[in-house]
Amino acid sequence: MKNFEIINKLGNGAYSEVFKVRRKIDSKIYALKKVKLKNLKEKEKANSLSEIRILASIKSPFIISYKEAFFTIEDKSLNLVMEFADNGDLYQKIKNYKIKNLFFDEKDVWKIFIQITRGLKALHDLKILHRDFKSANIFLFKEGTAKIGDLNVSKIITKGLGNTQTGTPYYASPEVWNNSPYDLKSDIWSLGCILYEMLTLNPPFHADNFDGLYKKVMSGKYNKINSRYSEDMNELLKLLFKVDPKERPNCDEILKSDLVRKRIEFFKAETGLDFDDVDVMDENVLLKTIKLSSNLFCLKANLPKPNYSLPKINNSIILNQTKLNNATNFQNEALLTINNYTARTNQINTVRNKLRISSPKINTKVNKDNLHHNKVRLNSDPKEIHVRNRIKELYNLYTNQKNKIIPKTKKPEEKKNININIKKSNNNISNNDKKIFETYKLYLSKDMRKYLLKNNKYKLPKINKYKSSIIK
Repeated sequence: MKNFEIINKLGNGAYSEVFKVRRKIDSKIYALKKVKLKNLKEKEKANSLSEIRILASIKSPFIISYKEAFFTIEDKSLNLVMEFADNGDLYQKIKNYKIKNLFFDEKDVWKIFIQITRGLKALHDLKILHRDFKSANIFLFKEGTAKIGDLNVSKIITKGLGNTQTGTPYYASPEVWNNSPYDLKSDIWSLGCILYEMLTLNPPFHADNFDGLYKKVMSGKYNKINSRYSEDMNELLKLLFKVDPKERPNCDEILKSDLVRKRIEFFKAETGLDFDDVDVMDENVLLKTIKLSSNLFCLKANLPKPNYSLPKINNSIILNQTKLNNATNFQNEALLTINNYTARTNQINTVRNKLRISSPKINTKVNKDNLHHNKVRLNSDPKEIHVRNRIKELYNLYTNQKNKIIPKTKKPEEKKNININIKKSNNNISNNDKKIFETYKLYLSKDMRKYLLKNNKYKLPKINKYKSSIIK
């Protein structure tokens, strides 16, 4: 956790906490899911490792991306760093619309639906069943992207069918309710529930008790959507809400249907957004199972490698490098295009003034060996050689000034240890600190002094930079 700064807590899971964090090395915002393994059952630990495995396997623009996984020994926690959704989740957006009595534009519904169907296809192509596909697990971004997340209870189907009841009741398919074996088509039913919820701001099947909810789901009957939406929406819902899973379409069939295809073409023509072009799901390969181990160090070696983008470059470095590049361009121009010696020197002086670099003294003496070498190479008369050598000296002297633009890092000097007594500035010091500072004298480096002064915990005497004595 030393590489991250916690900004705030985003929420709690059954046995996990999610935080908004800033990564110190690149200053980017991420979501960090902390799972405390101490009191978890073996199955729950396996679910957490499975989520890491699945996220690290899938490279899709419609799935929350994996960044890093690591252990913290202090609290015996498994930490998963993921992409942060800067516009919340779909459930919260639906909830806010309901409070404000607003409705989604049909264009926005189609856009979200196509994206999450693409994301679901990425999972299904690897035989991964989400099993808890709902609006709260659809994460939104301010640029308009929608991505699937929270794969904690997702399951990789190896034998064709699953039979464990899990997920949220309002989104559960009839086969799950009926305690029958289910497959990838169960997620398609949940996809229909999410679509219906965007259109009406309510789940399609609702009742006061589980018995009533069971009957409604098994009947497959739901209230019609508002007339503000096109008939195509009604047709799509009918396809998704087939009680018999064999009659439901898979993700490929949904995306290739005329209902969806013409919306994909619309987005391509109107906004330039090509859902086919950004599809990179063919690259996905399912990683090996992360095996459980009582030894955390052995388990650490099995975790997927970090997958971060390149860190940001310091703006000041970019600015200085730009200045240096500009200076080089002026130098090359002066050497190659200007024939007059006076004009060349004026050009270089102009650049030097722009960068506020003091003009060095120019050694006008010309080395005879260099003169002879240049004479052979340039095949020119001595006068021209003399002028060119002077320009070369000027160029070299100016080039050396780049050290003034981007100074080389000095070798760190040995830290002078200064024996000082700490004076307390207030009484808000822990007993442990009191015991330490009253018993011992600290040898503080310059960096440590800065830290203490910055936090205003202790009064420190000023130190003369040029003398070893302390100024009180």
